[in-house]
Amino acid sequence: MQITLRQFEIFSAVVEERQVTRASKKLFITQSAVSHALTELEEQLGGPLFDRDSRSLLLNDRGRYILPLCREVLSKTKHIWKIMNEKEGLIAGSLNIVASSTIGNYVLPHLAGVFKAMYPEAYLTIQIYNTRVAEQLIVDRKVDLGFVEGEVRNEKVLVTPWFEDELVVIAHPNDILAISNRFNLSRDMRRAKWVMREKGSGTAQIFKNKIGAHITDLNVVMELGHTEAVKNALKEKENVSL
Repeated sequence: MQITLRQFEIFSAVVEERQVTRASKKLFITQSAVSHALTELEEQLGGPLFDRDSRSLLLNDRGRYILPLCREVLSKTKHIWKIMNEKEGLIAGSLNIVASSTIGNYVLPHLAGVFKAMYPEAYLTIQIYNTRVAEQLIVDRKVDLGFVEGEVRNEKVLVTPWFEDELVVIAHPNDILAISNRFNLSRDMRRAKWVMREKGSGTAQIFKNKIGAHITDLNVVMELGHTEAVKNALKEKENVSL
């Protein structure tokens, strides 16, 4: 069985126009060519696709079943043609991105909106995981591009710095770290109770690497998978810091 795109185009036109005559004018071909293509398509599909009367053609159950499949094929074919014949400077296609939680939730949404406004023909997907998972998705070639704030260790991944940010300690308003005018790094860091991002998080990794030069035995009482979850935990509990 060899169904052609042209047969699908003619079938779709006849559905829209409900007459062979009008469909032939729309496609700039003869009525006999339309009729021949429909006949061949129906033979290849094993039965009629229309109920015929003296004035028009109406889809039967078989025709109604095949119509959305036909239009899907034509739509995808048109999309392929458009991509492969794109004008100079036109960006089209799909881009699959993975981002670590902080970047994916606070930085990329705005940039994604700007990107879509500049390149409306492009299709963009963003997955959000922690740094370790994002790195592995890049290694496995399951995404095209990744944005993380943590250290990337795999030598197969090309790393390019692109953005600078800062980390700050936050605490409940009644916590001693919030109300004290003076701060003893070793003593106060050690006695505080800490809510941290989960293992594999770039935020947690950077914080522990930086603070490790001063203290290694933080009292971590909770690990959470999202920055907003950490902030909400601090609202509810006193004497807990990030």
